[in-house]
Amino acid sequence: MSIQFLLMPFPTELQAGATIDKTTEIRDVSPDGRLRWFLFFFLFTSLSCSGVEPAAELFQRLTGAPLLNNDPRLSSMRAHIAAGQWGDAARTASEDDRFFHTTLRNFSSALSNRKESPFVPFSDFDALILGVVRDDTDARELLTGNYRYQADATLGLPTPTLSSPKHYRNLEAQGINLRESLVKRTPQWDEVGDAAGLLTTYQWASEHFLAGTNRRSTEFAFREFLCAPIKKWRDFGQPDFRIRRDVPRTPSGSAETFQTECRSCHALLDGMSGAFANFDFQDGSLRWGRSWIAPKMNQNRTVYPKGYPVTDSSWINLATEHHNQDFGWRTSVEGYGVNTFGRMLAESKGFSRCMTSRVFFTVCRGETPDSKFIETLAEDFETKGYLLRSLFERVAIHCTLELK
Repeated sequence: MSIQFLLMPFPTELQAGATIDKTTEIRDVSPDGRLRWFLFFFLFTSLSCSGVEPAAELFQRLTGAPLLNNDPRLSSMRAHIAAGQWGDAARTASEDDRFFHTTLRNFSSALSNRKESPFVPFSDFDALILGVVRDDTDARELLTGNYRYQADATLGLPTPTLSSPKHYRNLEAQGINLRESLVKRTPQWDEVGDAAGLLTTYQWASEHFLAGTNRRSTEFAFREFLCAPIKKWRDFGQPDFRIRRDVPRTPSGSAETFQTECRSCHALLDGMSGAFANFDFQDGSLRWGRSWIAPKMNQNRTVYPKGYPVTDSSWINLATEHHNQDFGWRTSVEGYGVNTFGRMLAESKGFSRCMTSRVFFTVCRGETPDSKFIETLAEDFETKGYLLRSLFERVAIHCTLELK
């Protein structure tokens, strides 16, 4: 296994046949994050060696750690496997703290930032994913829930706020057991009346509400939760009635450039980005107001005065035709606010396929998923209640049995 492979980030396009053609920038890697990631994949290299029995391999795939011969769980997992009870064997492994501290931590962190790097500090974004998985909660709530996970108050950490990530930084820095210490708190934020799980965490805001025009939040919502970079869902055939006033209609003096290039992305991005109109990230703080429109939504309004003015949080999804029918939308494709937007994403077929593909990449690192297998497992994921931990277990079982 090459060093370049060890440094590869999670790919955005996680469909069958996906390839990775870049490496993570080392300057962004913290010592703790680098150690966690390298140990995780150093241990995975042993899975390709001959003589690794199924119980040990299954445990290692789920936890990133070896199962010692004198560990009583090894005998238990062997017995389950011998009896054909692979699910019980996998559940034994996923109860290990390292499933949460290593495997899930790597899974969640790569979704939490623009560089898609796992080498970032622990955040409320990570805590929400870990909590939802631990409690076997419907994963659709990751994009719709009005709650957060934080450390138990008895641990004496600073209270989570809209203006500081210290609570979560300290939680990790003190080496506190994440699986045991996280508690659910409702609502997510007292000051925010339109909660949408990961999309309204402090971490997401610091990455995607900061500066810009909030288009980035729409772009990355598709990228992270539907595994769809914008080059895959841009559509040249959509109308431009929602494109804002800051987009020139004759870039570099060419109206043709706007019609053939700019419109294909902006028609879709601008149509949906109104969902984030009430949000901003200023001076290190997440800001929200029910009747307040972030000024950046209407910045540079004189570039094309006849463009669309943002006056509320309404949004419309125009990515519904041609190749974009593959997203499999099942709920309303228009609405108001980020919660309805998050629900549209979470209810789509694309969400289930993306989560399945991401789990496959995490557990079966270096292998290319079969599209039919992903489709089948995504349907099973939905049928069984959108439980991410069970999805991790089923993928790990598949990899242990089939990838030799």
